[in-house]
Amino acid sequence: MVIKSRKLYVEMCKFVRQYYGEKGDPAICTMRSQLLMALHDSGQAAELCAHDPTHKLAWWVVDSLLREVDSLSGG
Repeated sequence: MVIKSRKLYVEMCKFVRQYYGEKGDPAICTMRSQLLMALHDSGQAAELCAHDPTHKLAWWVVDSLLREVDSLSGG
């Protein structure tokens, strides 16, 4: 359902930020990251992922980690 609607996805992200701001519960952030990765893995939500700064951060972290592992292994 979220995959088809950018507006619904954006509203869900707003809700997560608001809930986390009020409750401080990290589980809600985990839910958002899991949803984002599921969208990415499905290949159906490239548009949503492309505009989500969390997705960009996740890819930056993965890229950095892979570069570090590569340099440590002599590659």
